Formats: sequence, C-alpha cells, structure tokens
Amino acid sequence: MGYRIGEALVKDGFISEAQLSTSLTYQNQHGGRLGSNLVQLGYISEDRLAEALEKMSLYPCADKNDLYHIPSSVTALVSASFARKYDLIPFKKIGDLLSVAMVTPQNQQLISEINALTGCRVKAYVAPEIMIRRALDACYAEEAAAVVRQPSVADTEVLGTADEEIRYLSGSAESLAVSAASIGHAFEGAENATAVANLIMGYLKEYFSRIVLLNVEGSSAAGWKASGLGESTVHAFKLRMPLDKPSLFQQVNDKLTPFCGKPSELSAEDRRFLTEIGGVMPQEVFIYPVTGGVRAVLLVYADNLNKPLGESVVAAKKIMEKASLALRMLSLKAKLLAD
Repeated sequence: MGYRIGEALVKDGFISEAQLSTSLTYQNQHGGRLGSNLVQLGYISEDRLAEALEKMSLYPCADKNDLYHIPSSVTALVSASFARKYDLIPFKKIGDLLSVAMVTPQNQQLISEINALTGCRVKAYVAPEIMIRRALDACYAEEAAAVVRQPSVADTEVLGTADEEIRYLSGSAESLAVSAASIGHAFEGAENATAVANLIMGYLKEYFSRIVLLNVEGSSAAGWKASGLGESTVHAFKLRMPLDKPSLFQQVNDKLTPFCGKPSELSAEDRRFLTEIGGVMPQEVFIYPVTGGVRAVLLVYADNLNKPLGESVVAAKKIMEKASLALRMLSLKAKLLAD
C-alpha cells in the first residue's frame, strides 16, 4: 500500500509531489513504511495519516488513546514477538470479541491465526505503523528494553513490513570489550536504523544508569527505546519533545553538538522530560545527536543519576561516532542502489 497511500495523499492535497519523492528516498535509506517516514519528516500528522489509511483500507481506524491505555490482560493474549513480527496489537476485549489494531487488517490469513492463538473472534482495525510501534514499545516495555551486551546476529525476525527482516541482537554473558575496532565491526553489520539503535542501547547500558533514545520526527523527537527507568519506562515511550521550544534537546539538535555535564539552567521542557522519566534530577547528563547526514536522526539521552558521568563519556562518544557513520553508510548504500 506504500506508494498508493503516497499517491492518495498527494491527490487529496495533504502532501506535495516533492515531499512524496523525498519520503520515498528516506524510506529506502531507513526502512519502515512510507506513512511512518512521512510523519518522521514532518510532512503529515499521525492523525491525518490514520484518516487516510481508514479511507483507503475501508477498515475503521483504531483510536490513538485506546492504543496508549491497553490492559495488560489484553496484550498478554498475544506474544511480543508475534505482535512485532506482524505489526499488530490487541487493544480491547469484550466477551470473546478481540479488537486488534493492524498495519494490514485485510490479511484474512493473519486474522485466522490470531483467532487460533487467542480463541477469540477478531475485529480488525487499521492503524499507522508508527502508532502501533509506539504502542508495542509501551505495552511490551520489558521486551523493548531488553537489548543485549555482546552484539551478534543470532536472532532475526520480521519487524516492519511482511517482507522486511530486521536484525535483532542477542549476546553472550561475556563482558563487552569496547574498542574502536570492535564497535566499528558491529555497526558495519547493521542493516538499517533499527539495528543501529539496538546496538546503541546495548553498548550504552554498560556505562549509564538511565538511557532514552528519541527518534527525530520533523519538529519533534519521540521516545523510542529506554533502559533503567523502571516503572517510568512506559512514560518514556509516550514522550514527545518539541524541537522548536527551548531545551537541551533543541540545542543539541540545532547545533548538532553533544551536551555533556550539569546544565546551568533547565527549561520547562527539560523539567518535563526529567519528570516523565522518573523525576530524579541527575548530577550530569549526556545528550548526543546521531546523524545520518546533515541532520539528526536520533537524540540519545543518558545519565548516571546522582553520580558523575566520568570516563563513560569517552566511550559513549566513540559509540555515537560509529553509530552516525553507520547511518551515513546506510544512506549512501541506499542512494547507490537507487541509481
């Protein structure tokens, strides 16, 4: 449905031909569905995209608020691996009727499989990939944060479209030896931005108490992955930091320069961020812009709570440099393939 949804949005005047072309190029570089990339580039809102998908698919669209307040007894009906594999999430159950938000609600074979797994009648709803992914990360927070130590490529499962395999990382109990060579080798094997993000989380967990990775989407950054937040993890996945209002995140994103140390003054947005991730004021913070070219693709936040960052910053900067290089290489490969 990718290019079709793009054509429909152009026809209805929601995006321009130039924005569609840019989004298709971005999709080749970073993967994911076209609609998600349109949102990430700031060309269309999630709500507008949801309306368009509802119109095209002829299936009702899942309410965003329902996806962010799903009872654990409902999500427990489907495993995290199955939900991520097919980009779906059950969000409501009345009697034996299970409401499921899906990227592909027209897939009758998949609906039959959900019926067999849960023993419930299934009512399919459509929802944008980006909305479902955020709900998955919030509802299966433990699985989302369980990123490994020694990166390898043992596990591979479908995360995005049915034909797109995203490499997940599993590891051994051996200690993580962070040298420029070992980090570089690991990032060279990353197949897309998701794999790069998983590597970032896996390495940084060795050095910091709390980590939040935000995905830059146009004029804001949305919470994507988190570690060390405990009960506040679910709030991190719902975070959306505006990049057009004063904050450390705006500063890092605009200047493409990392911030490290104790901030002299916190803005209202900075205070809101700290409240959402647990309310603890850290002694020092580390915020880094991971770029894929001329702009930030990811913003990485980390701290050690009431302890100084110390030598962790040196290793973290090394990791971030390799991550940025990996994203630039992925962009270059996509352009070469397109040519």
